[in-house]
Amino acid sequence: MRLTLITLTGTGHPPPHGLQAPLLVDLLWAAATPADRVEHVSARAGPGHIDLGVYTRAPYGESARAAVAVVRRALALNSSLRGWALTRVRE
Repeated sequence: MRLTLITLTGTGHPPPHGLQAPLLVDLLWAAATPADRVEHVSARAGPGHIDLGVYTRAPYGESARAAVAVVRRALALNSSLRGWALTRVRE
């Protein structure tokens, strides 16, 4: 498994309301497809930011791409994620 760390940052002033980590994890799982090869998702929400850990079975070089695709899909599909933007990706 490969871990990709992703940070979402609130884009509004004031920042969007905080979200609970279990809800964030559920939203990411709902956006994942079998092709993404996601194995595990973790989330930690803080004031104005959300830190995500997405573990995939994708090969090196494709793991970050797959994790980012899941997060972008979740951002596009869920109104509860309005006001959040993907701002950082680390492998």
